[in-house]
Amino acid sequence: MGLLRTPMPPMRATVLLIGLALVLHAGLYLPYVVDDAYISFRYARNLIQGHGLVFNPGEPVEGYTNFLWTLLIAAALGLGAEPRAAAQALGLLFGLAALWGAARLARQLAPDRGRRYLALPPLLLAACGAFAFWCVAGLETAAFAALLAWASVFWLQARAGGSYVPAALMGAGAALERPEGLLFFGVAAGIELIDRLRGSARGRAAPAALFSFLLIAALHFGWRWWTYGQLLPNPFYAKVELGPDRLWRGLEYLAGFGRLFPLFAFAALALIPRRDPKRRFDRAGALRLMVVALVYLFYVAAVGGDAMPLGRFVVPVLPLMAPLLAEVADRAGSFLAGLARIRQRSVLRLAAGAAALLSLLAPSLIGAHWINLVVAKRVTDLGLACGRYLRSQLPPDTLLATNTAGALPYASEFPTIDMLGINDLHIARRQGPGPTRGWIGHERGDGAYVLRRLPDLIVFGNSTGSVQPFYRSDHELATAPQFARLYRIREVASAELLPEGPFRLLKWIPGEPGGGANPFEMVFDVGVMIQRFASAALPATRLYAHPWKFTFYQLNSGARTGPGDAAPQQPTAAERRRALELCEQARLQLDRNPNPEPAQRLLWQAARLDPQLALPFQYLSNLHFLHGDLDRAIWAVWRALEREPHNQLYLRNLAALREKRKTGTG
Repeated sequence: MGLLRTPMPPMRATVLLIGLALVLHAGLYLPYVVDDAYISFRYARNLIQGHGLVFNPGEPVEGYTNFLWTLLIAAALGLGAEPRAAAQALGLLFGLAALWGAARLARQLAPDRGRRYLALPPLLLAACGAFAFWCVAGLETAAFAALLAWASVFWLQARAGGSYVPAALMGAGAALERPEGLLFFGVAAGIELIDRLRGSARGRAAPAALFSFLLIAALHFGWRWWTYGQLLPNPFYAKVELGPDRLWRGLEYLAGFGRLFPLFAFAALALIPRRDPKRRFDRAGALRLMVVALVYLFYVAAVGGDAMPLGRFVVPVLPLMAPLLAEVADRAGSFLAGLARIRQRSVLRLAAGAAALLSLLAPSLIGAHWINLVVAKRVTDLGLACGRYLRSQLPPDTLLATNTAGALPYASEFPTIDMLGINDLHIARRQGPGPTRGWIGHERGDGAYVLRRLPDLIVFGNSTGSVQPFYRSDHELATAPQFARLYRIREVASAELLPEGPFRLLKWIPGEPGGGANPFEMVFDVGVMIQRFASAALPATRLYAHPWKFTFYQLNSGARTGPGDAAPQQPTAAERRRALELCEQARLQLDRNPNPEPAQRLLWQAARLDPQLALPFQYLSNLHFLHGDLDRAIWAVWRALEREPHNQLYLRNLAALREKRKTGTG
């Protein structure tokens, strides 16, 4: 009972409360697990099933860059957990550890400050939408951030006379979590070497620390070489390509993060000497953190950044920059108080901190980046739906070729050719330009190699497929003469895979982010309609679900029946003509008689004759609209779009009907 009555240390209690705020903030992003997370989930599942850390059983390739994270997911699977829930729970736990690490760094840099000052760094992290998102997006980002933060904590502690061994062990953990952890150790070791040469290093057990890190790194590299036959993860060969173009794109990537979260650009101001002797600040320690952050960010720029939303590669150094931002906010408050000649400087310091928090929190509420988040979520969700469908229709040894190596292969459980090369040794090493869309990490491909392996299914584009080629392998396959002879196209309507309706709202965003003259836009391959509602009071952008089709190419082997073989029989030419005649009769009937019932019967008869014909449903939509039934009108045009998702007339009609329903105009 004595333990229960013992009060919790104030700083620890404060960080726990801030951790609760992080959990609530991350709750906004819980549905948004990225597709690449399912690559790690697949490796973890294969490990638990006894196949080893492989993407396909019997094919040793290291297509993950998060060794420690994948092992943690595998351990959770071994305990019976669902991988997505386990990844999000682990991400939040590591996020809380990163908050505590940021608070410890602030205490080391400014040991005589009060609790409000020390609470600001974890608050800044908890308020940052990018940090909150990557705590629950399914990947290792928060874990890597926490390990870097605590490696820095122990490093600064060693500067004060402590041992280097804890910092080395934590740095080794970071290197096992992400290969970039080696970069942290290299920068820290270089700085310490310079200090030793100058005679200013005070840390203990440097040889033991160096030996412990090198031993762990050597064991991991040795195991990687023994298992996979290479020293670096396969994504390094598939994605990394240095050069001026990559550097420019990487700088654009960092600038994009800076536009969303400009506050972090001011962290370097903490290195300016402070004139107030009563508020001490360890500039030498801050300089070390800033050097680590800048070297890491230069590396991010050099490799071109990343294709995922909300600055995944920037987030790991935010816990190192947050203590510097707290010092900048503190100085800003003091400066403003001096200008206004106010004695209560703590009030203005508090106001400066609050302004910093609001600037970080704003992107979680509004911004065009939400469109990218919704699209990324749909790639994952629809990939899972398509994968489950294929698994229910085809035998387990079906060979799949796809560009999205996450949710679709994970849900199908098929052996898979990764046509972007992340999980394929041959494609990862193919150099040279190709007709791709140029996304970072999406340039590799080899259509001839894919065709030689004769996969049973080939999916162009992203997880729902495409008739038109999108990535490099797609283009090379489409232009190969034997491809048209060997493969036939198959399409499955979205209603058979993921039941949705015209009123399913994916996201409501205040304002008109990225808006233009067009009141609506389409992202066809993932079934998203972006519709902007103009209003003098509060303009808004709404993202609705939209009909889509799962499109893939199937091998003409004749040995297996595929999903397309179970599709309804095509209507005859006579049935199609009769259905069109009935539609015309219904239109004339409406001109002669205001009673809609006879016309409705004719249109439904036409729909039964040719279930793939969209025209009867478009006429039904017009009929319901003329009689004031907007909901039925929207449902009918939705049915038309299920048959013709790209029809611009139907798209405009759906957008106009939604606008009328929202504004209440008839």
